[in-house]
Amino acid sequence: MTSQLPRLLINQLIPEQFLKQLSQKFTIDYHHQPPLNRQELLTTIKDNCPNAILFTGSSMVIDKELLEHTNSNLKALSTISVGYNHIDINECEKRNIPVGYTPGQ
Repeated sequence: MTSQLPRLLINQLIPEQFLKQLSQKFTIDYHHQPPLNRQELLTTIKDNCPNAILFTGSSMVIDKELLEHTNSNLKALSTISVGYNHIDINECEKRNIPVGYTPGQ
């Protein structure tokens, strides 16, 4: 019996070496060419219920509406960006979703 890996949604291009490493720990839903726009992202999240989301940059706003589409399935959120002002930290805290980012990069 095989265990099911958690689902990871990635909405931007990332280096192949990182994608290979992540694919050992996650079932990956990878949308990078072109990245999903907001409405496509909301639909994808609602339909595929990721356990984790990885964003690159700060172009996508992570707010209450987006988090509601995760149906309480989201367990981690990370952004490859120096800041996190595009993420509603208070809403993530209410839902016990840890947020990672890359300060100083």
